[in-house]
Amino acid sequence: MEQKENALLLSLSARYYFLSENKLKPFLGLEAGMETTKVTTTGSSEMKYNVSGLGGEIGCAYFINQHGGMEAFYQYTKMNYKENDDPPLTEDLAEAREPRTREMLQRQIADTDTQIDQLVYGLTEEEIRIVEEE
Repeated sequence: MEQKENALLLSLSARYYFLSENKLKPFLGLEAGMETTKVTTTGSSEMKYNVSGLGGEIGCAYFINQHGGMEAFYQYTKMNYKENDDPPLTEDLAEAREPRTREMLQRQIADTDTQIDQLVYGLTEEEIRIVEEE
């Protein structure tokens, strides 16, 4: 199964550096961001979702000169996922009368379930097969 993912990310972050007179500066940081993602799978199955997040970081930066440096840090981000409010495929399936339409919607539902298992739960196709057999 081939899959394409397009994402747009917008983030705002701020850092406070301690010990401004030294080249080695510890810092604290905060960030907030939003991402919109569209995942398309072979067979024209499509899933859209939005992600928002807040995070913090602590670290240390070493400034080589006024314009560049290196840093090491620990970052924690809390992310919230929300699927777009498109009508669920299951509602479309319940209303569908044509056998071909019902079959196409059932395939789309199966594809969407697989994408959710892979994206949200991090399952491989092999793990998905094992879970579905149980």
